[in-house]
Amino acid sequence: MIEGQREDTGRGILRPALFGIAFLAVAAIGLTARGLLRGGGEPLSPLTIAGVGDAPARLLADTTVPAERAELLWLDGRTAQRGAGGTRSVFDASGRLWTVDDRLRLSLPQLQLEGRVPESATQTTDGGWWLTTSDGALVRTDSAGRIVRELLAPYEFTDVVSDRQTGGVWTLRSPRNFNFRWDTLPSPVITRLDQNGDHAGTIGSVVVPAHVLMTELANTGHVEVLGDTLFYAPFIRDELLALTPRGDTVWVARRGLPQSTAEPRLVIEDGTATMDYYPVNLGLTVGPDRLLYLLSTPGFTTTQSRLDVFDPSVGTLLRTAEFRTSIPTLAVNARGRLYQFDPFNVLSGIAVADREGFAPFSLDVLGPGGGHMSKDDLVGTVTLINFWASWCAPCRIEMPALDSLDRSITDPDFRFITMNEDENPADAEAFLDEFGFEFPALLGLGELKHAYFYRGLPFTVLLDRNTNVVQRWIGYTGAEQIELIRSVIEAELARGGEGGHDHGRSARAEREESPGAHTEHQH
Repeated sequence: MIEGQREDTGRGILRPALFGIAFLAVAAIGLTARGLLRGGGEPLSPLTIAGVGDAPARLLADTTVPAERAELLWLDGRTAQRGAGGTRSVFDASGRLWTVDDRLRLSLPQLQLEGRVPESATQTTDGGWWLTTSDGALVRTDSAGRIVRELLAPYEFTDVVSDRQTGGVWTLRSPRNFNFRWDTLPSPVITRLDQNGDHAGTIGSVVVPAHVLMTELANTGHVEVLGDTLFYAPFIRDELLALTPRGDTVWVARRGLPQSTAEPRLVIEDGTATMDYYPVNLGLTVGPDRLLYLLSTPGFTTTQSRLDVFDPSVGTLLRTAEFRTSIPTLAVNARGRLYQFDPFNVLSGIAVADREGFAPFSLDVLGPGGGHMSKDDLVGTVTLINFWASWCAPCRIEMPALDSLDRSITDPDFRFITMNEDENPADAEAFLDEFGFEFPALLGLGELKHAYFYRGLPFTVLLDRNTNVVQRWIGYTGAEQIELIRSVIEAELARGGEGGHDHGRSARAEREESPGAHTEHQH
């Protein structure tokens, strides 16, 4: 292993890594061009574009929200899937699915998933959806959002990408989640289904690394489809491949990135298991100019990113842009003009009427004041709620930053509370005492995930004055995220109230005088 600062690299992480806001599967690909066979025969001879180095043109991004039509490519580092008529679909930080038009206006797709939580989604040519859900299903909906076909997803964690030419869907292992698995069964890297969900072909065979528990990790990436060509970018391998629908390799592009990993390894040092890998390709999409846009890390870091623009016909690298964040929000117009801006400028387009209500609660308050707190106590305030546990390592890093954020916001209508997931209140109390925190900590006793369906800790939610959800954040990515949270809080405070609060007496004053005034029983 190369020694260095573990927090700035992809190494030293046993569980799926929190990269940006979504869970990032630390995935590599052991698949080479010679592994992409056509029905057992020899592959076509690919055009290999190796060591392209710097692009001939440097792409500079405008930092204002576009006044012209432009399509969203990434939102906080999450790829926006192409739909019809310039629309895109993208998940926000909380895992909520949105559609975004070419004016960057958001709307909620009308999906009737019978309580299922979508994990990956792509729009179909007839206005319906292909979705994978958290229970391992792959479902097809019609244009009204009703499920018309339900299948078992091909992989435990599956991503889906529409084939707009055939109406079918391509599936592959998700680069956001993985499990350690001793899996020696042969399975394809990419699976194709027709518009009815029937099997229509496969591409590639998994490569089992020397450390076989890394097999699932070693066979994932990103897929995009343009016409009759499939493009594949493995996650920790510096490659971009163009393939025919049968799996023949058309061309392979490499940029000479130093962090490319041949295959991941599981390393045991001093009784601690770490994964030896570096992320490379973070997302792949086609712009409205019909060029390929590949988001990557520029080297041995997860705090920056680079965007490379390729000619899809021959794999030539045309332009490159660099960003001082690994989770950029990017849009591009039909002429290839690139925009980078704050994700809040997109998410603020969510109509207040579309905000969902926060689930009710009535919980014991930990600390000297004791008492109870319920959702009704939050009416009239802009409230930041952080879910945490004493055993959550990122929580220990994030919590002091959130405490400082709380202390720096002086608006009396802002409040900060936390919800603790420890089953034993003594563990939560020891955590608070260690840092000297004084904010309200509500005791969930290990039952909060069932009520709020968060994917992992830490989990942060901002509520408006009517206790509706403004925005959510999964995980912690550092100071940049804290400043984003601050900007959303300030914007919501500036929006003003719509009733439900007596401004003659500040919310902060009320809670400071009586931090736990209620005597209801915990639910």
